[in-house]
Amino acid sequence: MNQRAARRPVPAAGRAATAGLVLVAAAWAFGDALAATRLRTLALLIRPVETLLAPVDHALPAAPSRLPGPGFVTPPGSTAIPVLDVRPGRGTLLIGAGSESGIVVGETVTAGDALVGFVERIESHVARVRTFTGGDASVAVAGADARPSKSGALVRHVGLVVAGSPPRLMKSPMPEAFRVDERLVTVGGEGSRVPPGLRVGDVVETGIAPAVRLAVDPVGVGRVTIPRRLEGLPRLFHDEPVTVVASPLDRRGGALIGGPGLADAVPGVAFTIEGRFLGRLLETSSEAARVSLVGDVGHDVVARWIDDLGQEGEGVLTCVGSGLYSLRQTRGALPGFAFWACTAGGQALIPQGLVIGRFAPENGSWRLSEPIRTPRRGVVPIFLESKEHRRLHPEVRTS
Repeated sequence: MNQRAARRPVPAAGRAATAGLVLVAAAWAFGDALAATRLRTLALLIRPVETLLAPVDHALPAAPSRLPGPGFVTPPGSTAIPVLDVRPGRGTLLIGAGSESGIVVGETVTAGDALVGFVERIESHVARVRTFTGGDASVAVAGADARPSKSGALVRHVGLVVAGSPPRLMKSPMPEAFRVDERLVTVGGEGSRVPPGLRVGDVVETGIAPAVRLAVDPVGVGRVTIPRRLEGLPRLFHDEPVTVVASPLDRRGGALIGGPGLADAVPGVAFTIEGRFLGRLLETSSEAARVSLVGDVGHDVVARWIDDLGQEGEGVLTCVGSGLYSLRQTRGALPGFAFWACTAGGQALIPQGLVIGRFAPENGSWRLSEPIRTPRRGVVPIFLESKEHRRLHPEVRTS
């Protein structure tokens, strides 16, 4: 808070409300299990306290000179669709188009030239895709390159990739014929719903049912494609202005935000300011929400990055404390120098392309060069299709 705001006298009613907020926040810090009751109580305090919090105009860090792309190019004649939510253990992901856009059950879903899965259930504005990280998805594959057999004829070995953790190559007449690192592609053919030649993955071991490393890991895929033109993709979010009531909320960090539109917010959506990622909502109730901030220890975000040499990659940034972050589950090029990072999308309801910041190497970790101080105002993108989301992912919580 600036010095002028700090010297402003606080009315008696405001002091009482502020004291009440401090007491409730303290109870939160001691691990009270009644999360919903806490939030409702805090919501009652928001309006009187809100009028006492002078906005602080923090200058945003320098804008990135270049941000990483989505990781693949949309093929001609295809439609790019945002990924809203990924459940790798269930083997599903949610995409931002449904029956009103022309999506049908059984559609092939790709990321560039790689197979992601198949549409298995649709609502009006969203659809659920079955991937190969869990469940019962399967697809016929063949080795990408033909090799000479014992008779000298060129052959391509075939099999079936079956979903699992990890996915496996099954029902091959000659499983031992597949080599480690051999690329697998879809067979397709007449009457098949799957186009031929899409990358599925690589064989990673030998044996009767060798494991397969998928060409595309659904975690961190911010958008996918349908191999045909769709019209009229739905508007899925609207921006709701919010006020930061308390930050840090307890010894672990976090923030309490308030605003009348939060009654429609769901856990997992982003907390942002001017295209910058600040954190995500953990609990919501009435007019209040608890937020995990990007600088809180343990906060992780699926990110894409581009370093100063132009190398791009993808993985998970996790705050380890004191402004330092670790990188894990990386794909693509590891950053060799300082890099800019943005959200990759596909993590809960966090959209792709929100700027996280610039990171520089420091003793085996990565330091966020210009952390964004928590502002007094921000924005929460309210997901407009929460009911459809819950029908397709029933485990989604609203409070």
